[in-house]
Amino acid sequence: MRQMGFRTPGLSANSLGVAGSGRLCPSGVRGLSEKVLAGRAKKAGPILGRPPQSGGMLGIMDWRTGVGVRGWPRATTVNAMLLAAMLLLGTAAQAGVSVQLTTPTPTIATGDSFFVVAQINTAASAFNAFDLHVYFDASLVSLVVASPISDQLGALMTAACANNYHLFNPDPDSATAHVTMLCNSSASVTGPGAIYRLKFRSNGRPGNATFSMGASTQFFFAGLFVRPVVASGVTVQIDGPTRGERHSLGELKSRFRAPHSPR
Repeated sequence: MRQMGFRTPGLSANSLGVAGSGRLCPSGVRGLSEKVLAGRAKKAGPILGRPPQSGGMLGIMDWRTGVGVRGWPRATTVNAMLLAAMLLLGTAAQAGVSVQLTTPTPTIATGDSFFVVAQINTAASAFNAFDLHVYFDASLVSLVVASPISDQLGALMTAACANNYHLFNPDPDSATAHVTMLCNSSASVTGPGAIYRLKFRSNGRPGNATFSMGASTQFFFAGLFVRPVVASGVTVQIDGPTRGERHSLGELKSRFRAPHSPR
């Protein structure tokens, strides 16, 4: 049985032998015969499993035994590494979720109510659960919790699974929702579509109300993270009454005064 020598801590290449020579130098083993070494290698096995015994070999060190073993064919190893890299790169390019906060009414008047929707823009990786954390400007808007809260679920989720675990926690300036599909294991969504919506009401002050998603916003499939998550927010412009819309009290009274009936 041919062995290959490798440099390990405390042992030189000369003490173990010459790679591919089929010889082990007597000073390299210190009392361990080739039979003992082979037995230890057989018991522990190489790190990458038992390789085929043909072709030009790439040496692999079994670090559990300190024994050099014959490795995979060099061409086969290189091809496998290239294939694995291509698969990983392809998966990385397609993986992840792009979620955006949108609103059908980007401009509102003071005192109005409106919706902010978490939307999956394009179909990408499948997911069957998510954590959504939305921040908002509490000085300009207030959250209006739906009743029942299941009305806050987006159509993309409810169309794929009617039975969802739904946990919602509102805070003064943020809201957190956790949603998990409880249908069969194959139930999942990829988008595009709405996954969640929140209702807000203007507090009566004009300004630009910003809405964003926190770092705890995550997506899952079968208990595993779906990454990366690309999240973007939205701004709602709240307009107050303009100069042309302001009227004196006398003007307003005259507008709504009942017309005189003819005598």
